[in-house]
Amino acid sequence: MQNKITQKSKIFLMLIFIFVLIENKVHSEDKIIQIEVLEERSQKIYKEIRCLVCQNQSIEDSNAGLAKQIKLIVKELIIKGYTDKEVHNYLVDRYGNWILLKPPFNTSTAALWLLPFAILLLAIFSGTFYILKKNKFKKKMPVIPLEHDEQKKLNKILDDF
Repeated sequence: MQNKITQKSKIFLMLIFIFVLIENKVHSEDKIIQIEVLEERSQKIYKEIRCLVCQNQSIEDSNAGLAKQIKLIVKELIIKGYTDKEVHNYLVDRYGNWILLKPPFNTSTAALWLLPFAILLLAIFSGTFYILKKNKFKKKMPVIPLEHDEQKKLNKILDDF
């Protein structure tokens, strides 16, 4: 009888051991998946945030100390449960719209968005006006024919060529 109990105990202990191993593996896989998801989110945000030291470079591409600090802030906020938009809002509140590589269109950034198009239109209109004015001026100037001696010299040069 005692032998049967021991055998049942061994089977029971083995089942518990297998269950614990499977449970730990599932939890570790869940943690790995969570870490990968958080890492993907943080990488996406890194690409959208400007390095304050290396102008016009994202913090993902920068090795500056401040960029590393901002990366840590982003990771901490994501771990705390902030959404991507909340992370952006936090950084904008702290550093202003300039920290975003693609700042939103609002009154403070209107010049940033509209000025390049205004300059392009001004260049097109100026160039068109200049070309039209130059052509008009050329049409008004009479074409003076070459004198007989000049025409001979020109013909001789062209024949030698």
